[in-house]
Amino acid sequence: METINLTVYSYIVLGLIGVVVLLACWVVYLQLSLQQIRKTLFSISDNFNEIDSVINTVKGFSKRWDYVTKALSDLQIAQEHSSVHDSALAPEQFEHVLARIEELERKLEEVQMMDPESKMYNRAVKMVKAGSSIEEVMEECELPRSEAQLLFSIHRN
Repeated sequence: METINLTVYSYIVLGLIGVVVLLACWVVYLQLSLQQIRKTLFSISDNFNEIDSVINTVKGFSKRWDYVTKALSDLQIAQEHSSVHDSALAPEQFEHVLARIEELERKLEEVQMMDPESKMYNRAVKMVKAGSSIEEVMEECELPRSEAQLLFSIHRN
């Protein structure tokens, strides 16, 4: 009887050791999974930082574009106004218009010298405002879905 009890206890102890080993393996697996999740979160965080940088760049270009558009509109209005009155500009007005034209040419050169990536974003923004689908914007401008979705959320009316 005593040998039977020792055998039963031996099996119980072996079973408990097996459970402890399984729990230890499970804890190691969970720790490895947690490390992978942390890496993924850091990667996502980096992507959000990059997207934020792109948004700020697009906003800067948008402000420059608005400035150039307004200046050109002002010049066109001034030109229409002067043609309506059929009068020549006064010398100080002429100098002001020339200075404004030079400033606009300089700004236009800045816009033209922008990197190709910003041109792609400008095109994407125009497409969004024109009502293109997200798939069209992704295909035409070679944007990942997340960036296209971001542009849609910012610029869609």
